[in-house]
Amino acid sequence: MSDHTWRALCQQRIADEPRWLEANALLQDPTAACTPLGDAWLLRHEAAGLAVVVGEPTTDAWQQVLTQHANLAVLFDDTARSLLEAAHAAGRQVVDVTFSLLDNGQAHLDDQPGALPLAPDESLAHVEPVLRAELERVRSDRTIWTVHVDGVPVSFAYAGWRTARWFDVSIDTLRDYRQWGLAAIAVTALLLDEMRQGRQPVWGAVEGNLASQRLATKLGFAPHSRAAMVVPA
Repeated sequence: MSDHTWRALCQQRIADEPRWLEANALLQDPTAACTPLGDAWLLRHEAAGLAVVVGEPTTDAWQQVLTQHANLAVLFDDTARSLLEAAHAAGRQVVDVTFSLLDNGQAHLDDQPGALPLAPDESLAHVEPVLRAELERVRSDRTIWTVHVDGVPVSFAYAGWRTARWFDVSIDTLRDYRQWGLAAIAVTALLLDEMRQGRQPVWGAVEGNLASQRLATKLGFAPHSRAAMVVPA
């Protein structure tokens, strides 16, 4: 079958829900790969470092995913006990991811000044390599809302994944500038911009990321659904 056919079959298995935001975005992205795993699918984007499993692959197929794509974070159904047990047996770390939505669709936002779109020619040479690569990947077709300190961009918020209905909230602040309240300024600009365009935010937080969870609660987000994620080796 063609790649288009595989994508169409996979699309039939997932709803347009927050839990499947990344999967739906990957299906729409021609640079992402869609690989059948028996009665399941693996969607992956090497440059983004992310894969999503749709359905429950066989034990052998899952082992191949864990071995061949050990460099990727792999999202899968947190109720699939066989996948969870096999990942643990292979010595891989698995964490919970909570997807949150705005309570009643309303954010607790102040239209705070201070965040600006990252300029197309603005240097990111001071940003650590992993984050810099991610920002360079998305800056060509997404607005990256940025807070500057002394003229240098240090806090970033952008829609890492996006569909017609939903967008993922991605935030990062350089280590020396954390706990200054800069992330709230950047993410407020992102939320206002995307919501004006008719999309609703999905806030995904990995277990243990208390700062992200606290900020989400402050802005009016409440837990909606969950997934499991294999951490890159």
